[in-house]
Amino acid sequence: MAGTMLLVLCFLVASTDMFHRSSPSGKVEIAKWHKFESSRGNDEAVMSFAANFDLSSCFSWNTQQLFTYIKLEYETENHKRSEVTVWDGIVRNSEHARIDTESLPNKYKLVDHGRGLRGQPVNVTLAWNVMPFVGKLSYSEMGSRRISQRSTLEHKQASKPASQLVAAVLSLCIAMQRAV
Repeated sequence: MAGTMLLVLCFLVASTDMFHRSSPSGKVEIAKWHKFESSRGNDEAVMSFAANFDLSSCFSWNTQQLFTYIKLEYETENHKRSEVTVWDGIVRNSEHARIDTESLPNKYKLVDHGRGLRGQPVNVTLAWNVMPFVGKLSYSEMGSRRISQRSTLEHKQASKPASQLVAAVLSLCIAMQRAV
């Protein structure tokens, strides 16, 4: 009997959150390719992102945390669809759900099995999972944007000095550490 009551209570609690509507905003794009080379028969890339997004509206009283990530999607001759996660982070509260930086470094390098990535357009997408205290996980994404590597490689000349890059990375690390 107690187990049934607990199950009913959990269902009622989770159902109240179904009426919560979020309105996240922002964009993310590749700001700079730091390294793009062939290594052992594979294309490898390291890049940084211009990221400006606000996911604070995704939080409700039932939100434990958000798992956020940036994924790249592209096609090559050998692989019809490749999807690679190059950055991720956990946001534990709405105060830390805003990021505004011109130089968010990728955490994981992009490795394409083969040498077909060069010259291919890349979709950049910010995605997140809402992890509730009680109820089902939900998945959302925004900002799927097709970017040509060539235009982004030309962006390199207009990049910020290294000191500004280091300052932005340090502030991001401090913000992520506070979230933990």
